[in-house]
Amino acid sequence: GRLSSPIRPPEKKQMLRHDIFYWKCDSNISFENKRTLFFEDKYDKPGAREAFREIAGSFLGHAPESLRELRAAGNHLTYEISDSGKTWLLRADDGIADDDYLFAESAVMNLLNKRGMPVPRVYETDISKKKYPFRWQIMEFVRYPNLNKFHKDGTLDAYAIAEQSGKFLAELHSIRFDGFGFLNTDSLQENCRFEGIDNSCADYFSKRLESHMGYLEKYSPFSADQVKRI
Repeated sequence: GRLSSPIRPPEKKQMLRHDIFYWKCDSNISFENKRTLFFEDKYDKPGAREAFREIAGSFLGHAPESLRELRAAGNHLTYEISDSGKTWLLRADDGIADDDYLFAESAVMNLLNKRGMPVPRVYETDISKKKYPFRWQIMEFVRYPNLNKFHKDGTLDAYAIAEQSGKFLAELHSIRFDGFGFLNTDSLQENCRFEGIDNSCADYFSKRLESHMGYLEKYSPFSADQVKRI
């Protein structure tokens, strides 16, 4: 297919993740919307399939031979694009929150791919929301089940996987940037600079600690004294 620029910076800056430790619990998306997004019915929104077919056609330069909904649960919609014996993964966010981190994800994936790590290459990313009410990326399609499937089937070779993933994690953590926590997407868009938005590791880890511990005290067996000690 036609390869496009891996990154398409938007014209205006968007919100950084300054107040977020973990997106799934700290984002400002309501609980009701999170429930809706997690289940498969998000694929049934009017016009969704037409929009993704249009994106696939723009990437390829012609209409794809096949566009298959993967019906994956979670925060993203995923489609398999097939054409001329090749396949790609089209992944899109919900478009609800003002969050541009898909840009950082694409940049990191391409950085690791260039270093020879087993990470899919990202061919195109658009976080502008100019034409569609969501952000999206197109990447290599990995035609293998995820490890959780092997785990559920009782066929996961945990020791072999641990040895392999340990090597990958060691290489991943050998890459050093300034700052900590989530990447600064402004710096990435303006000068391709990788840097965290927090000044220290402690700043990142303590960012939402009080609210998280408050939740655990309210909804779990933790006592007030245990929460205080933690």
